[in-house]
Amino acid sequence: MGRLDGKVAIVTGAAGGIGSCIVDTFLREGATVFAADSKAGRVRAGAPLDDRARPLRLDVTVEAQWEAAIDEVRRQCGGLDILVNAAAHLQPGDSFATTTSETWSMTFRVNTEGVFLGCKQAIPAMTGRGDASIINISSGVAVRASAQAPAYCSSKAAVIALTKSIALYCAQKGCGIRANVILPGAVDTPMLRRNIAHSGLSEAKYLEKVRNTHPLGRIGQPPDIASAAVFLASVESSFITGIELPVDGGQIL
Repeated sequence: MGRLDGKVAIVTGAAGGIGSCIVDTFLREGATVFAADSKAGRVRAGAPLDDRARPLRLDVTVEAQWEAAIDEVRRQCGGLDILVNAAAHLQPGDSFATTTSETWSMTFRVNTEGVFLGCKQAIPAMTGRGDASIINISSGVAVRASAQAPAYCSSKAAVIALTKSIALYCAQKGCGIRANVILPGAVDTPMLRRNIAHSGLSEAKYLEKVRNTHPLGRIGQPPDIASAAVFLASVESSFITGIELPVDGGQIL
């Protein structure tokens, strides 16, 4: 028995990094997973697991594509139980002085507006399904000051407030939907490694510097975040809504 047997999920940002790992983990736990990404051709499931892995082309910044995606999920499965908003945009190397208005706008469109649009379109398909779950991926830098990537930090901070608002809305409306947000620390993904070229450090020195920001003494791995997402998606967390869950090796302390 899997912890998500019979559940239907959408995971955005599914072509790589944290999103891809969440897709694979949800599949192993028994869910049917619509693996959504603007680069749908690059979406893969780690192992062939019958027809429960379903790639879905989705630009999270376009509301019409969200509407079409939810319609497709309803057509195939009748409704939706889990939404994971993991798609993210980070412009590597940006400081406050070098961040352009275009970068600011694009970052908020993907990281914040994309979450808003997804939740807005998904909630009707999730209402009345029982214990449904929205899981938004924010970041530790949403609550911990950083001089770098101000657009990313700010957009991820907005996701926390948005998630709490959604949690209250769904509870007050009796939707049967919980909403929580995960705050990863530094996780070893392609997004993290794109920063190396802008750091002025060798790969080894950069990774050592990042590793030393975590009291537990290592950089996070995508399965660390995927495991937390399974918990928040499952009945094990059925009395939890509106929380910020740091998964960061103590980085936030």
